[in-house]
Amino acid sequence: MVKSDIDKIINVKLLLLLIIDVTILSYGHFVSNKIIIFIALLFFIFIVISNRNSKFFPIMLFYLPWSPIMKFTPGTLTLYSIIIPIFFLLFFYQNKKISINYNVLIITSIMGVLTLFVKFFHGYTPSSGYFMFIIMLFFLPTYFNTYKGQISFEKSVLYMSIGVIGACISSETLMKYPHMRGFINVSTWDSLGLTRLSGFNGDPNYYSAQILVAIAGLLIILLTKRSIPLLLLTLPQLSALIYFGLQSISKMFLFILIILIGLWGVALIHLLGIVKSKKYLVLLSVVCIIGFFIFLNNSKELIDMYLIRFELSNNVNSLSSGRSNIAIKYLIFFENNLLDLLFGQGYTEKYPAFGKSSHNVIIEIIYQFGVVGSILLIVWIYYLNKSVLLKKKFFSYFTILPTLILIIACFLPWLSLDVVFADEFFYVTCLFLLGKSYLIQCMGKEKK
Repeated sequence: MVKSDIDKIINVKLLLLLIIDVTILSYGHFVSNKIIIFIALLFFIFIVISNRNSKFFPIMLFYLPWSPIMKFTPGTLTLYSIIIPIFFLLFFYQNKKISINYNVLIITSIMGVLTLFVKFFHGYTPSSGYFMFIIMLFFLPTYFNTYKGQISFEKSVLYMSIGVIGACISSETLMKYPHMRGFINVSTWDSLGLTRLSGFNGDPNYYSAQILVAIAGLLIILLTKRSIPLLLLTLPQLSALIYFGLQSISKMFLFILIILIGLWGVALIHLLGIVKSKKYLVLLSVVCIIGFFIFLNNSKELIDMYLIRFELSNNVNSLSSGRSNIAIKYLIFFENNLLDLLFGQGYTEKYPAFGKSSHNVIIEIIYQFGVVGSILLIVWIYYLNKSVLLKKKFFSYFTILPTLILIIACFLPWLSLDVVFADEFFYVTCLFLLGKSYLIQCMGKEKK
């Protein structure tokens, strides 16, 4: 892989601008200077508004792990979310080649009317997050339909990977300073000797979930390109992502990471055969073995913390950190409240019956939108998939395992997270669909 190929994939100049911007943002928070932070945020607006094209999605994935500090003070709305309606208006006003799917418009309208009615029925008032959710329902399918075939999965993954690594490095540096404690949550269990890092996300599981998506994306690129130079370019990123992911001391991260690497090895052998895949597997095995011994020699404390977490998991409820008991309470609630089961709560972060969210995306969707709204969301995803997927299909059973890798990395962590109110709900879903389309085109052509 030559320099021009790398630049074609990632657009080095644009990537450097993004890195410079988050460096300024980090420095602004480091010195607690609002003027510097303002400059960085202004630069972010300029970058996004200047790229009202196929680059918008990769750019937003780069900034996704940085979104919690893209503001002046903790607890306020992040500019990462505020920029969407601004981009949305400019996108529709100045773009003469917009491709609107009117089925999506109808679904969005029904969802909006339904959730508003249910929300008022329960006595809830619409929040800014609610309006953002409705905007995203219409905007994303329209955006992907307009730039169908032009949005690069490879660029999206590499931008997200570099963005995540940068945010991990920055957060580990900034977490030492008292004025950053409102932005960075470090879970410390002093009595057990546990310290769990969470980047800027505030939750170790959200943090590790973003890392898993980046890892899976890089593994997919390696599987489709199978280039030794690309392998050497990507392995440092994979190593960094795994290192930072392990700092979360997340059982979920460890389980899913092992599954992803195992499936990737099987998929490579399945695609190339044992003989052709040998050199890739040997190189990867050597790197993994070296990395494993380095990890053992330098991470005794980390291993001890994982052992403590597993020792505390003596039943299903403790293994799921109490989530199974919460899920049972929600199921009982649905059983006793048929109307809520059918129509939900209308998208609200208030939980009067429980005091806390479900920590499970399936239960959360049903609680928020009911069975009726959940069906509408499934139909919306169907049309979003049509907006992303190219018409020319090359079906191949060789895409099954790589697609499974993406499904596990993107959605399995959601069974222990509430992502309905998070930006990941939309961006990770879109990245998965983009990856599925990428696999069909790359591997289907090869094996048709």
